[in-house]
This record gives sequence, structure tokens and C-alpha cells, in this order.
Amino acid sequence: MPPRHTFTRSERLKSRKIIKNLFAGEGKVISAYPVRLIYKQVEQPHQTAAPIQFAVSVPARNFPKAVHRNLLKRRIREAYRLHKHVLYNALQQLPHTQTPTVLAIMVIYLAKEILPYQTIEPKVHQCLNQLLKRLPELVVKQPD
Repeated sequence: MPPRHTFTRSERLKSRKIIKNLFAGEGKVISAYPVRLIYKQVEQPHQTAAPIQFAVSVPARNFPKAVHRNLLKRRIREAYRLHKHVLYNALQQLPHTQTPTVLAIMVIYLAKEILPYQTIEPKVHQCLNQLLKRLPELVVKQPD
């Protein structure tokens, strides 16, 4: 059965505490212009949380109009939605730790102009592939 390309509510990273920890120097960074991916393994906030939680940020400083920020967020979320199944498959192959953990991922849009989806999608895919390579070392370690 082919993978279902969905992006459910439980997959959204909403916890201010986790987002704050990502930016407090605890998260690891992968960059592929025009996007930067920050990730960190955290303890599972609650039982209904998905194994990967994802959020997108587009700075208002670079895009004062919310319409443009929302357009870029939609493009990044769509690129993630189409390629996330690779991460989920890799997580299932890895040995599980004692404490349930979640991989928190935040993508930040870096460019100062609106780029087409055809430019954004391969870069998001490239970041996810680099994260995939780093996954075994990440999941083996216990979270802080």
C-alpha cells in the first residue's frame, strides 16, 4: 500500500517550550538555501503526539505581508508532506529507546524574495535526506 501523504494535527509542533529549546542552542541545524532545518530529539509531550512534530517559520521582517508569509509556509509544508514518509520509515527501522521520544523539526525560510515551489521543494527534500543520514546517531542517544 502506498504511503498516505497527510499532515495531521498531532504532527504539528505547537509547544512553545520545545520551540524555545530548539532555538536556545540545543537544536542541530541543517541548511540548504533557501531553507534551514533545526531539529532536536525531545521527550514525548503526551501519548497522542506523532513521532515527528513539524513547524514552519517565515520571518515577518523579510515578508511584512501575511499573505506572502502564508504562501511560503504552504509551499514548505507541502514539500515536507510529500517527503516525510522517508523519515517515518527510517524511524520504524531503528531500535526504540526506553523513554518515548519525539523528533521536533522546525524549518525556517531564509530567502528575502518569494521563490517558486519548484525551487523550495528540492531543498526541503535535501534537508530531510541529510536529517535521515543523521537519524541513527540521534535516536540511539537518550534525550537531555
